[in-house]
Order: sequence, then structure tokens, then C-alpha cells
Amino acid sequence: VYHHLSAQLNQIYQERGPSFVTSLTNLIKTVRRGIVNLYLGFVDNRSTEPKMIAEHVLKPLIDDYLTDYKTNCAQFDESKQPEVLGLFAKMVEKLAQNKETKPVVMSFIPMIFDNVFESTITAITKNMDSFPDLRLKF
Repeated sequence: VYHHLSAQLNQIYQERGPSFVTSLTNLIKTVRRGIVNLYLGFVDNRSTEPKMIAEHVLKPLIDDYLTDYKTNCAQFDESKQPEVLGLFAKMVEKLAQNKETKPVVMSFIPMIFDNVFESTITAITKNMDSFPDLRLKF
């Protein structure tokens, strides 16, 4: 669902420009934010099961969310969601504290940086006043 909504948002931005804001674009962003917050709640509430999160949740989220963050959101920085950065920061923090899951999460760190670092730096250095939420989560 998240990936489909991102594609739809990028299509709107391609057709009308990133400054085009409607109730539909706001709704898409709100739903995407809600999906990320559901995962964040799941990670917080499943802190007693870090192995399950590391083995079954982390890689699919990287594939879906971070790949989308890097590729689909690359054209339009306005479609980047700071909540995605917060979700992965929380996952890395929680999983790195556990001896059993630390090696798993550490093996994904290069992939996380690859998908996040350059595209976020590009967005926040264009204009020092833009994307304050992205700066905060980064």
C-alpha cells in the first residue's frame, strides 16, 4: 500500500509539480505517515521479540520503504517522509541492543545508509529552511 501511494504521489507531482497541494496529496501523505507509525508501534511493542523483527520485518521494510525513499522520492524531495528515518533509527537502536540481533542489523547498516544518506543530504542542503522535520530525524 505504501509503495502504491508513493507512486501515485509522484505521478501527481510529475503532472502538476511538487508545489501542487490538494486534499488528495495531503491524504496520501497522511496515510503513508500512518502506515509508518503502525510499524513504529509494532517495533516498540514487540521489543521482547527482536529476533523476529530482525529476521522477518527489517529486510522487507528496507526493500519497500528505503528503496522508495531513495528512488521514488529522489525526484521530489517533498515526498520524503521523516517518519521513515525515525522508524529505521528506532529499529536499529532496538535491534543493536540485543546480542542475538546485533550482527543482523549491523549487516543492514550499509544498505540503510545507501538508501538514506545521499538523498537526504541533497534535500536538506538545497535550502537551509526547507524540510525541518527531515533535518530533525536525520
